[in-house]
Amino acid sequence: MNRKARRAMKYGKHKRVYEKACQIEDAISNIPKKCSKCEEAFEMSSNTQINDWQIEVLSNGSISLSCPKCVDIKA
Repeated sequence: MNRKARRAMKYGKHKRVYEKACQIEDAISNIPKKCSKCEEAFEMSSNTQINDWQIEVLSNGSISLSCPKCVDIKA
């Protein structure tokens, strides 16, 4: 493999990683700000809420957020 081919392959990997990072960033910014069932507010800055709340990514790409109370009712 020559130098030109190695550089092209390296550039392609960086481009794919950058695109994937952008997709993840968009998904995080589109997380709902409240529970999808009971409308309780969600704070991303609170570590306890991040660990306790349930995030579901549906097959159509939409994101559903459930508070601990609604998760217990569902189970």
